[in-house]
Amino acid sequence: MSIASPETLKGLMTTYLKEVKGTNRIVSSSYKRILNKTLKMFAVDYPEYECLDNQKKILCTTYPTKIPLPHTASRRNQSSVKELYKLYEDSSNVRARTRFVVPVMSYKDKMICRSGSVLCDQPTENVKKDRMLLKKLKISTISNFMVYHRSNPSSKILVGLSEKEPEIKHIYRNVKLEKFPIRAVPNLKCFAGYNYDFTNFMYKQLETAGFLKPKIDLSQHLVAPNNDQNAPKHINFIKLVELYFERNIQILKDPNETGLLIHCLSGWDRTPLFISMIRLSLWADGLLHSHFSAEEMAYFLVSYDWYLFYHRLRRRLQEKSELIHFVVYMMQFLADSKFSLNNTPQRVRKLKFEQLYNEFIPGYSSILPLVKLNDPPIFKIEC
Repeated sequence: MSIASPETLKGLMTTYLKEVKGTNRIVSSSYKRILNKTLKMFAVDYPEYECLDNQKKILCTTYPTKIPLPHTASRRNQSSVKELYKLYEDSSNVRARTRFVVPVMSYKDKMICRSGSVLCDQPTENVKKDRMLLKKLKISTISNFMVYHRSNPSSKILVGLSEKEPEIKHIYRNVKLEKFPIRAVPNLKCFAGYNYDFTNFMYKQLETAGFLKPKIDLSQHLVAPNNDQNAPKHINFIKLVELYFERNIQILKDPNETGLLIHCLSGWDRTPLFISMIRLSLWADGLLHSHFSAEEMAYFLVSYDWYLFYHRLRRRLQEKSELIHFVVYMMQFLADSKFSLNNTPQRVRKLKFEQLYNEFIPGYSSILPLVKLNDPPIFKIEC
């Protein structure tokens, strides 16, 4: 399979930068062309896929106008797309920005899904519809990448079924919750400043009220800055991402797990960050997109996980927060076979990730001169 000339990724990135400015997506001829190309690529792994019709943006204004479902998602419990559509429609308002739960890939018949976070001001009946959707998709674990129980004290957004919301927690009682607090957008503002080498970048752990504490024991990796034991502890950012990623791979490996949902707040920054890492890891293992070249994989990654499912590329680049670049950069640290789902040798995974990086960088770098940086940056953090 071939997706076109070497200019393809560059063209995609240029269109992405020009057209995705706000949440009211422009359905241009370029958008339709990219969508159709991406759906053809999706069909390589899921030839019997079916689509949810979102052309009138009734379901979600920031999701693709055609939302492809892996065939295993529509066939579970003999569900028709019509039945699933009704369930999606009923549950969409339960989650932030109506970004409901969508399966975006599968591994051994386990759905790997993405979404926004649950809103805590929704009627119980609506929340139950969301739970019905999770049950239909056989989601057994939710990986929550938020930092706080709520985005702010008055927020309506509930991050990960907080223990402080007993009624909502009861509805989701049969779904396990894994907490992976991480501040990606403001910290990745430092990526370019570190000359795109984050090996020594230290992440400040937050221990304030409402902070979500990860189940993973990070104690052995925490460092007191300047030996000040009273100051918030720091952890190497690369190590933190490695630990979080490894735990999610363990969840997928577990034969008792039946499906995984990954979400953050709105589902368009940290969510695709980790969704993309899982996708690339599966690709390197030969378990997904095995027919894709490195060029094709780079194109599909950007078009599907980021462009079509929405990520504010221009705004993030203006803030110097290069999330997509970081994903491709990060994969070199995830080449070890311990991150593999089928024990693929490190040298094999490393080679594929190097090829991917080499295909990605020229197209990506071509758009950077087109971005006018915000001054001062929207997010302030000490780099």
